[in-house]
Amino acid sequence: MEKSIQTDTLTRDQPHPRLEFDAIERAIKYLRSGPNVSQPIDWELRRTAERFASITQFGNLAVHSTVRNRSARLTTYIGSPAVQQPDPNPSQQAILKRLPDTLARMEHYLRQAPFVRVDRTMGDNGHFAPDCTLFVSVQRPEMIRLAYMTWSTLFPPRTDGRRVGPAQTMIYIPEWMESERQMLVFPEINATVALGSDYYGESKKGFLRLMMWNAKQRGMLGLHAGSKILSVKDRDGRPRRYGMLIFGMSGTGKTTHTCHLHGLTGDGEGIEILQDDVVMLGQDGSAIGTERGFYLKTEGLDPVSQPIIYKAATSRNAIFENVMINHEGRLDFEDEVLTSNGRGIMMREDLEPYISGSIDLPPAADLDGLIVAFITRRHTIVPLAAKLTPEQAAACFMLGESIETYAGDPKPAGESNREVGT
Repeated sequence: MEKSIQTDTLTRDQPHPRLEFDAIERAIKYLRSGPNVSQPIDWELRRTAERFASITQFGNLAVHSTVRNRSARLTTYIGSPAVQQPDPNPSQQAILKRLPDTLARMEHYLRQAPFVRVDRTMGDNGHFAPDCTLFVSVQRPEMIRLAYMTWSTLFPPRTDGRRVGPAQTMIYIPEWMESERQMLVFPEINATVALGSDYYGESKKGFLRLMMWNAKQRGMLGLHAGSKILSVKDRDGRPRRYGMLIFGMSGTGKTTHTCHLHGLTGDGEGIEILQDDVVMLGQDGSAIGTERGFYLKTEGLDPVSQPIIYKAATSRNAIFENVMINHEGRLDFEDEVLTSNGRGIMMREDLEPYISGSIDLPPAADLDGLIVAFITRRHTIVPLAAKLTPEQAAACFMLGESIETYAGDPKPAGESNREVGT
């Protein structure tokens, strides 16, 4: 594992990170060869997940979790001062204080419980595509769905034997005590531990977070943004191709706008969908893609307003999470009795014919321009629709003008959030 940053400086009450790194590395080493760890092949994952899921009227899967949003306030970064949170909340402080005991108990537990291993790749290019390994406990057998959802979202491992990205690992124990739910992030050794949550968003965020960290070490910038290419004709009828980056907080419309035609349906005009959530921006204006499965919010999903998304979401390949399904297997996207954070994974391939042949946005020099759009939801400063100067765009990126949604943290949902650019 890569260790590029010194970890001998301590701040606050965080334990010496080297000791915690050793515990995580021992755990990963054991899980890679432990007798209680199985590695099902692709079709076995789908078949086993089907046993613990409902089958919808579209023939795809619907599952429900006990935890229905990411545990942002219980997510703690461990390592050198370069990665530590500057102002941990009381819950994070308590997690840090208990950390040695927590990891000791985790090491004991993972030698007893049954685990499933999934190997995938994040990104689809020849120079930066992290290897992602998920170890998920199936002490609750239905947690096989977390392995299947991760398998669906990411790309297959490289078959040419050429490693082009760092190895990122996630240990997932959903049945950990609810009173001790916590997400432990170790950026400097590329590892994440999720304890006490069965929400798929923790797996997705876990690998994306580490990729964003690794991209930054390589001179790139991880963006919470979708990407696409627009083919248009100018006033003189000449064809033009523009790249587009679409920023937005979780659950505010990145997938919707990434998969929107913008009225470009004429001869020689159209869109090419690249990514819907996270990309890595290079200094040349290019943006590396990350995933093959798009994680959409299902509220308001219908075939009229979102025809491209609806077609992909009703494919047999889709997976729904925490969406109301009745006894006959019929989904109701408007019923929010259980949660307002209903989700689904749809395959990028099911967005045909609107997908690009690559998930990566080309360098700016290869396009006629790059459009950067910000989805703002507060509208106290930035109007509903505005064309910004470069200086205004920089301010919008830094200050933001959005709202917190149930997807990120349900307690302050609807409140102002000034982080739309991160």
